[in-house]
Parts: sequence; C-alpha cells; structure tokens
Amino acid sequence: MKKITESILLIIATFIISFILNSITQYLQRDLGSISIGSVIQINGQNFIPIDIYDYDNKPVENLQLSIPKSSSLQDIVSSRPIQINEIPSLIGTESINKITISNIDPNSFVEIMIPISDVNQYTLISVLNAQELKFASSQKTDSISPLVKSIRAGLMYSIINAIIYGIFVIIVLIIFENLTKKSNIEIDKIQEEYNTNLEKSREMLDQVQNEQKEQSEEAKEAKKAINRIKLLLLARVSEYDKELTFWRDTIRKVIYDFSKDKDHAENIIKQITNVLETYHIQEKEVDFDAVITLAELMTPKKTSKKN
Repeated sequence: MKKITESILLIIATFIISFILNSITQYLQRDLGSISIGSVIQINGQNFIPIDIYDYDNKPVENLQLSIPKSSSLQDIVSSRPIQINEIPSLIGTESINKITISNIDPNSFVEIMIPISDVNQYTLISVLNAQELKFASSQKTDSISPLVKSIRAGLMYSIINAIIYGIFVIIVLIIFENLTKKSNIEIDKIQEEYNTNLEKSREMLDQVQNEQKEQSEEAKEAKKAINRIKLLLLARVSEYDKELTFWRDTIRKVIYDFSKDKDHAENIIKQITNVLETYHIQEKEVDFDAVITLAELMTPKKTSKKN
C-alpha cells in the first residue's frame, strides 16, 4: 500500500512538473500572431469577407501579405483600426487576384478588416501568403484564443499524455517488482525455515554432546575415585602386612638374641635375610600406614546389615 501511494504521488509530481515545462515550452514557441478568415457577410447589399488579425508580439506587424479578388478595391476595404494597406504589382497569371500588404498593426492589438467581394464564390480567392514567415497562425474565423491559453492547453494535453504513459509504465514496473518481491520473500522464508531447522538440530546435537561429555566426565571422576579407593585399600593391606612382618622380624630378632646373647649377631642375621630377599626399599621409606588405613576406611562404603 505504501508503494502504491508513493507511486501515485510520484505520478502527480511528474504530471505537475511536465505540465509546467510543457506550458513554458509551448509559450516560448507560440505564434507571434494569428489571422482568421470568416464567412461571407452582407452589409447594405454589399458582400464582405471579415478577416481578424491578432498581434501577440510586442512589435508591430509589418508586410502581412494577402491575396484578394481582382474586383476588390483598396478604397472599399474597411478596417477597425488605422493600418497601412499597399498593393503589390500584379504578375503574369494573376488576372483574377491582387496581392496586398498590410502594415503598421499595433503591438498586442486586434484589427478586423472587411474585404468587399462582388461574388460569393470569390471567397476562395482570399488567403494569407506569408503567415508561416511571420509566425502567424492562419485559420477560419473562430473565437480567438490567447497564446497563453493555447500554451496551457497544449501543455495540459502533453502532460496528461505523458502522465498516462508514465503511470502505465510505473504500474507495470510495480506489478513486476511485486511479483519478484513475493518470490524473493518465499525463497527467504524457505531459507529462514531451513536455517531455523538446522539451528535447532545443531542445538540438540550440542546439548547431546555436552550431556555425553558431562556423563563421561562423571564416569571419569567415578573411575578415578574407584582407582584411588583401590590404591588406598591396597595400601591398607600393605600396612597390615608390614605390621605382621615387623612383628615376626622383632620376634626372630628376640629369639636369636636370647639364643646367642649377642645383639650384633642377631642384627647380622636380619641383614643377611634382607640381602637374600632384596627388600631394601622397605627400610628406606617409612609410610604412615595408620593414616592410610584411616583414610581407606573413610572412603570404603560400610556394609549395613538388614534387620529382620
């Protein structure tokens, strides 16, 4: 709707501008005057041909040439305003007509002259000879129209024609553009729909991957906890074995000492046992096995007995 309104406003603006330009052009190319030949009229038993002469220019009309019947006398020509009428010398083959010139018509004025004729058929002998040369419009006698009105009418006519042609062109272009826009919108909607679908699928896949990673992370944590629990359990067992080994070591040392009454001899026997078993690292590092056992007990789930 907005585009149609803009197009209508554009057509109206085009029409106005075209009308103004065409009117100015027509006015600049206007006729400098007009001359119209009327029908035969009879005054006091005498037949006359009325001729109306309009001067639209700011200069007087000079040397307007007419052809009149040979029988028409210059002295019998009647004029509504003072003008100068001269006869052009006759040439061979002009027995039926005379040529006259009319001059000294005032600028921007109107003059009506009456040409006497002896026969109604002599009407056809009256004509304007140099209307085109003087930029005069020649026609049958009608109501005179000013050049400004003529220019406006001509400009209006041309503007209407141009506006109609332009309007048809704009309507065709709008229809084509509207169809192309609809097709483009359909394609855009399809692309947008596909994009939204793919985006939703991507989000679902991302959520799935994140959930899987979270589950794997939880499993890894649980596995690590299980491994640490196993390590602690093993260390707890080693602690118990160490206590038992220490007990038997001390017992054997005491027995040997009681038997030989020689402490150094007992220690040498213990060292020989260590060399044979190659258990040097046990004596090099001491581990707080009590703390390990306590930690293992905390991490190991306790078995609860069901009450009957």
